[in-house]
Amino acid sequence: MADKNIGASDPRRFHNGGLLIISDGTDNFTVKKIRSGTARCRDGRRSIAYAADQGAQLRPRLGDKQYSSIELDVEFTDEHGTDSLQDLMSLAAVTDGNVPEYTVTIIWLDDLDETAGIQVTYALSHFSESFSIEGTADGEHGDTVPIRMMSRTEEGVWADYTAA
Repeated sequence: MADKNIGASDPRRFHNGGLLIISDGTDNFTVKKIRSGTARCRDGRRSIAYAADQGAQLRPRLGDKQYSSIELDVEFTDEHGTDSLQDLMSLAAVTDGNVPEYTVTIIWLDDLDETAGIQVTYALSHFSESFSIEGTADGEHGDTVPIRMMSRTEEGVWADYTAA
């Protein structure tokens, strides 16, 4: 059996200047002031269906496709109105009953002031929670806006990143 090494490269840290880019197909919205340690992505893939027969556990089978999820917190700023995070997360402009979908790219840079790193992209993503502000008692950080999104794609597309 061959030995496979996983996690042998240098660790990455999102607060080294990572970026969140939300694209509506026309404009790219780059979300800044991301709270360190809050970035989480979970691929949807397929659920696991468990079953038993006369008390004996059967081999698990693949179930339905699941949504992928993207979560992170950003520092609250005083921006509001057009082209703001509050406006982007709002469903006020929906006229056809369909939730707006975006392409979401999360970029981890190799280190501070670097222009290269790695990225993951989720197409067909939507905001799963509305705009809200969460206060903090931490004097070092401001209040935060949690960003919670779901994607109809089963898994993110990973690629190397180099700033243009």
